[in-house]
Amino acid sequence: MIDELVIDEIKLITEKNRYFTKAIKKKQIHYFIFCNYSGVAQYFLLTLIKYTYNKNIHITIICDNNNSRTIFQDLGENDITSQKISYVSQENFLKNEHLEGSYEKFILYFSDFEKELFKDNLKKINEVDGVTRIILFYQYSIKCFPNFEDKKIAENELIPLSYKYKQTNSTSNRLEMETYILSLSETYNFSLITIRSSPVYGPLINHKEESLINRCLKGVVENKIITIKSRDRETIVNPIYIRDAISGIYKILTYGHPGEIYHISGTPVSLFTIKSNIYQLFGEKFPVILSSDENSDSSELLLSSKKITTLGWKPYVTMMRGLKRVLASETDFDWNKEVNRYYDGKLKLIQHAEIKLLQEIDRICKKHTIQYFLTFGSALGAYRHKGFIPWDDDLDIGMLRSDLEKFRKIIVSELPEEYIYQSKYFDKSCPYIFDKVRIKNTICSTNYSSNHSKEQGIFLDIFVYDYTSNNKYSQKLHIFLVRNLIRIRKLKKKYKNIKKYKSFKLFLKKIIITSIPLVLSELLLNYAILFYKNKLNAKYVIDSLSIYLNKGVFLKDMFTNLESLTFNNLTVPVPGNIEKYLITLYGKDFCVFPTISSRLRGHNIRNLDLGNKVTEYLDQ
Repeated sequence: MIDELVIDEIKLITEKNRYFTKAIKKKQIHYFIFCNYSGVAQYFLLTLIKYTYNKNIHITIICDNNNSRTIFQDLGENDITSQKISYVSQENFLKNEHLEGSYEKFILYFSDFEKELFKDNLKKINEVDGVTRIILFYQYSIKCFPNFEDKKIAENELIPLSYKYKQTNSTSNRLEMETYILSLSETYNFSLITIRSSPVYGPLINHKEESLINRCLKGVVENKIITIKSRDRETIVNPIYIRDAISGIYKILTYGHPGEIYHISGTPVSLFTIKSNIYQLFGEKFPVILSSDENSDSSELLLSSKKITTLGWKPYVTMMRGLKRVLASETDFDWNKEVNRYYDGKLKLIQHAEIKLLQEIDRICKKHTIQYFLTFGSALGAYRHKGFIPWDDDLDIGMLRSDLEKFRKIIVSELPEEYIYQSKYFDKSCPYIFDKVRIKNTICSTNYSSNHSKEQGIFLDIFVYDYTSNNKYSQKLHIFLVRNLIRIRKLKKKYKNIKKYKSFKLFLKKIIITSIPLVLSELLLNYAILFYKNKLNAKYVIDSLSIYLNKGVFLKDMFTNLESLTFNNLTVPVPGNIEKYLITLYGKDFCVFPTISSRLRGHNIRNLDLGNKVTEYLDQ
């Protein structure tokens, strides 16, 4: 199976480079990508599969006969055989009809270099009708040239300098190959784009790549120590994290110009800084020892990446973040603790405060015979964890409209002094479209609440479920109207102060949105939400005011015939047929944990202060 962090990186790469999907909508664009077998090749294939999923695109991998099916076996067989993928040797590629048809194609060349066969393959691909893009990608770890320790090498400077200064066999072979392919492109007049990368590092890559940073990471993991050598301060490298490297490749595939050479590289850094960062992150696992070994590694040649920045690319992942993710994949790193650091180490205290708040809501609802139920992530936590999702920072409950109206009439008089109720029902200036209960004298402010709300304490959200039509077409229309009226309300402030328009589309948005007064948009929203309020035989409800409105309708019976589950030692109500409810929201794999980056996103907490409650929560 694929490592959890690798899956997370694939997700983040595909999210960051969605523009690429527009590029592959054009018909008859054939990508022939020649790349030495590496961890980069593996990541690229996995992201490519994500982009081409359910599209009329075929991927052909040219590889050696002896490893035609196992070249990516450590990625997990199920992950790479579900798509339209063919594995073919260099010889058989010339005999097969892999380039026929009008659909888009990606030809990935992961094979040892055999000049004549490669030449024949290129000639065959170049004869195909349509636009053919031939991409040469190589990762270079070149020992620094004399007197070049502080200089970055531009794209057209590398080969002339490599002739002047002798290189290792592997580097010489790659440069020779690059020169040969360039000569073929001139002979046969095909579109060649060359991509060179400085050493790439990332989860599970350090076992495959031979470079200073990956040898350093491999040594730390295998020896369980960080060895600081006497010349580490003078040894400079400019490695690039895998996410930034793959993002650079996609940027070049989309916007790169034929005949050009592009460099992808990171920020220059010393080996001493890299090792210091490792100690800062994992000092409790890897102690430091000092070595007087004078046979330290020499600096690597620094590649200049200024040209690719003109295409809109820049490195995103800092060295500290990259090292953390690499070594986390090699150790028993607890990502839940990382989430807790995001909350200044007080996530458990926040959850404890919210449990006390839930107990109070439960008491009031039972006293007045009001039905409520956990919803969204809180319902998922009750089912999957019997309590909070370990990285969740809030509680969500829901009510049918009739129960919420009854609840609003009694809540202010029933709530103890330490709590405050926020709702448009009581305060028209309230910035939220759903109700909240907050704890006074605490602060748990988000980016939004910091700018729009006076009350910013720890909170519990209350969502309402409203009746809708029994007809599926009317249901869709109801949801469409409510969703778009909510969007208009949210976007009014966003476009209010825009004076410069980057596009005509943006200009039209402002005209449409600002032409509707806020009061009118809210009246229309309330009218749309409550349109079926008095429907006598309603069988379905919608989640009117949450981000899950687009998930569709629910049977009303799910919220009248409730079930009970354990939540942090409390017995709480949840929707009936809870599994079906969770499948509707999160899909059939709702019990599978989300990717690591999803757990770290939270509510964008800007300020957190438990005030005089901190001692009470600690004691309990």
